[in-house]
Amino acid sequence: MSIDRPSVERASPPTADGWTSLARGIRVALVGCWLAFAVLVAVVGARPSTFGDLESAVVAGHVDEVQVDGGLETEGEGFATVRVTWREGLFARTTEVLQARPLAAARRDDVVPGFTAVLDSTVGERLRELAPGIKVHEADESTTNGPAGWTLPGWSTWPSVLLVVLTALWVLASPPPWHATRWAWIWLASSGPLGLAAYLLLSGPLPGLGRRLAAPQWLSGGWAFLLAIGLRALLGW
Repeated sequence: MSIDRPSVERASPPTADGWTSLARGIRVALVGCWLAFAVLVAVVGARPSTFGDLESAVVAGHVDEVQVDGGLETEGEGFATVRVTWREGLFARTTEVLQARPLAAARRDDVVPGFTAVLDSTVGERLRELAPGIKVHEADESTTNGPAGWTLPGWSTWPSVLLVVLTALWVLASPPPWHATRWAWIWLASSGPLGLAAYLLLSGPLPGLGRRLAAPQWLSGGWAFLLAIGLRALLGW
């Protein structure tokens, strides 16, 4: 007489399809996080503009409040960079002007390039000539340079660094990527928003697009490094 022993089901290891699905989901999560950060940049950041645009907006009555950061002392002489930030419509704008006393010294020493205006008075004095009721405040928080010339609050550095680290770790730990080697994708992703978007969208399959064979890795790390340098120089990142 034989005794039937109860069968014990063993957990099967993850299949290739399961790992691919997980990898796909992680990449989609990273895409969502970077899109959220892009929205954050648009909401709390300030895009580059010119002092002439600010003057036009003040005259038209579209701006009644600005923030300034920097400038000379009341009786001081020399040069000082002043960052001016204002909100017009949904988005904030920013520009840098040069305050110079005496004004002729700025032109004589050729320090004008790179600024959208050169003033011998303060920004507040100049704007009050156009609109006496405009409010001028001192900036109360630190800022940092963002992509494409945008200016961001200093605290925004932390989420961007975290996303960069998570993305780099995933490039190293993910399944073999499509189109380029791991190091090639690292160089491209670090070249700026375009390279990062290319990695997140092209380095593997995305949900809803069906299954197909992995694309060959035709781009190596060395060529990607040179391409990344070219992208940074071309786009100014």
